Amino acid sequence: MKINNRWLKSKDTIKVMDALKCRNNQVLFVGGCVRNSLLGLPITDIDISTNARPDEIINLAKKAGLKSIPTGINHGTITIISNNKAFEVTSFRKDIKTDGRHATVAYSDKIEDDAERRDFTINAIYMTTDGIIIDPLNGMKDLKKRHVRFIKDPNKRIIEDYLRILRFFRFTAEYGDPDLGIDAEGLSACAANIDGIALLAKERVGSEIRKILKTQNPSSVLAAMEISGILSNILPGTACKNMPTLIHLENKNTINWITRLIVLGGADPTNSLRLSNKENKEYKSTLKAINMGEKPSAISFKFGEIIAYSYSLAIAALTETSPPNDLSDQIAKGSSVKFPIKPQDLHNLEGKQLGDMLKKLKSIWIKSDFTLTNKDLMKKIDQ
Repeated sequence: MKINNRWLKSKDTIKVMDALKCRNNQVLFVGGCVRNSLLGLPITDIDISTNARPDEIINLAKKAGLKSIPTGINHGTITIISNNKAFEVTSFRKDIKTDGRHATVAYSDKIEDDAERRDFTINAIYMTTDGIIIDPLNGMKDLKKRHVRFIKDPNKRIIEDYLRILRFFRFTAEYGDPDLGIDAEGLSACAANIDGIALLAKERVGSEIRKILKTQNPSSVLAAMEISGILSNILPGTACKNMPTLIHLENKNTINWITRLIVLGGADPTNSLRLSNKENKEYKSTLKAINMGEKPSAISFKFGEIIAYSYSLAIAALTETSPPNDLSDQIAKGSSVKFPIKPQDLHNLEGKQLGDMLKKLKSIWIKSDFTLTNKDLMKKIDQ
């Protein structure tokens, strides 16, 4: 099978590959760039696998006038920069010892060794600079069926790196055929090794959960995670029964993973997922809005359009109702109006009295759906 892609023929790609091949090294593309090319999906990262050793990779890059960074030199990985574009280059390897988080590797000259230490068959497909596929583990068969499965023994693959439990669900959500369902052998192995998740850094766990929740439709994968106990292991108290409703209500262009996280419910995920300050603020603000239970226009005025939209969809999903037909208009209205009373209008008041009165008038104004004017509100002062 032969494929052609623009990224494959770019000057930067050619420059890096030519530099590495100058001593008749075997240099191949592998992983996501190959998989996504075959599926007609966008390419984000370009990973390269070679029988050249790290020191040689660095020397060849320098000779070609390219910058190299030893990003993972202990594991045989060097990042080469060409025109501000990063190419991750890794020497053929085989695992010697693993503990679920880190691996001791030895270099190899055999592509089969390199393929067998990878996670899924669809990630062990290689490609030459001519676009010719090299498929040592028959991953093409699984890719065509959209079947995400571990290479050989799932338990062994997971014990090598427990993050593969979450990657299995994420890849199934991204690439799996919904009609085929989740790979049963892989799911069973993930459930059997659930305790290994505790060994992972929360940042790594959070990153995978984000990616799962950002996929187009993670409902079936989340259900599998729930049934296997993995979801509650990471996010105690969660349930995904309302997720299909939320996804049905969503506009494909406005997927918000925080909204999906809120609909899952459960305990505060700030620490377990290592939410950023921005993510934490959005999460807490949306929950606060839900507790208020006001019209979308009011929420939009108080918190902004993003929170108002998230709030509206979350409420609809959790109560299994439909959002207002004029939701977009309400949100736009709330974000554009301005409170017609200024502190100087209440010149007879100051300090706490001034603050309390402004708060009172603003509440009245919001409940009127922003219809009351300055004159109307001033009449409310003595009421």
